[in-house]
Amino acid sequence: MARNKRLGIWGWIFGGRHNVERFLYTLHRITGVALVFYLMAHILVVGSRAFGQEAWENAMRLVGAGNPVVRVLEYLLVIAVVFHATNGIRLVLGELGIGIGRPRRPVYPYPKDSIRKPRKWILVLEGLATVYLVVAAYFFFVRH
Repeated sequence: MARNKRLGIWGWIFGGRHNVERFLYTLHRITGVALVFYLMAHILVVGSRAFGQEAWENAMRLVGAGNPVVRVLEYLLVIAVVFHATNGIRLVLGELGIGIGRPRRPVYPYPKDSIRKPRKWILVLEGLATVYLVVAAYFFFVRH
């Protein structure tokens, strides 16, 4: 009997080829879904303003900057946005063929260096993201 190839969400994680690209693919999907949920929550909180001053003050009391849990969640949001943006830039550069070189004829055994060039972009962009997140952590937790 043929194996069902529709794995759905489990295919993000258990889809095979467990390497750096698969890990980044899975994280890109997870952060994308998390950002959609954040956007919906943000619209709900900001929309509470439409129900009057008391509703707005209650919403701000719940998610105000003085709450340490909200502070950590805000930093996790920054991590998700920075990762999603830098990984998206890497994907766009790869789709445009920038930095990956010319394709080679697919003759077995396949050359090992065909994977190294995209990993260069992974290191550069995620390295920049790490620097940004360290600076953001300083402003989130030390300066406030």
